[in-house]
Amino acid sequence: MGAKINFLREYISNPGSIGAVAASGRILASRMLDGISLEKATTVVELGPGTGAFTAEILLRISSEAKFIVIEKNPVFLAELRDNFGNLEIIEGDAENLV
Repeated sequence: MGAKINFLREYISNPGSIGAVAASGRILASRMLDGISLEKATTVVELGPGTGAFTAEILLRISSEAKFIVIEKNPVFLAELRDNFGNLEIIEGDAENLV
């Protein structure tokens, strides 16, 4: 199923647990990341990647040696992330529990 449909379905079923009102796209992710020097990062942690628009853009910008971890609590988004980015370290968890 498409990322935007998954996002909409999850938002409608539980709007309080989704951190956005619309799924992010590639262009938005690219523009928002333009001011960040990700190519110099040694470790990147993405909290709540949702459908993975920023995940895909981050992967294009970090070095192959960088460690990239994504943390997502929504099981539908987790499945989509694992299907699309199986080579990443994808953790089922909530940013609220980080210490």
